[in-house]
Amino acid sequence: MKTLKTILSTLMICTAVMVSSCKKDNITPTGQDTNPNLSNRGGMAFVIKNSAGDRISGASIGIALSQSELLTNNYIASRVSDSNGFADFGLWNPGNYYYEADVTIGNTSYHGEGVLQIQAGVNITQELTIH
Repeated sequence: MKTLKTILSTLMICTAVMVSSCKKDNITPTGQDTNPNLSNRGGMAFVIKNSAGDRISGASIGIALSQSELLTNNYIASRVSDSNGFADFGLWNPGNYYYEADVTIGNTSYHGEGVLQIQAGVNITQELTIH
């Protein structure tokens, strides 16, 4: 019995020594920007107009990552155009983004959609005429 206690005590001491001697490595993730820089992004904004060129307020604009997500209204962001027909989405990572805008004026519904490519350091204001 004394031998078993001695063996267990020795194992516990060895385990404690092994755990305390472990060193944590600081690993930097690859493929990620760990120091985000806003200059790597581009601005995305919209001006919504009707066919006469008048700006439309109250239009709902949705942004999706793919055409299929756009069709299912699976938006990553959405805005409503202000009194000047303007909707600002801020800065985005470079890539393609799908958008659609909808508004009802009187009893008539209007719709517009497309794809927009964001580039680093470039601010885009997309004019969208809805029909």
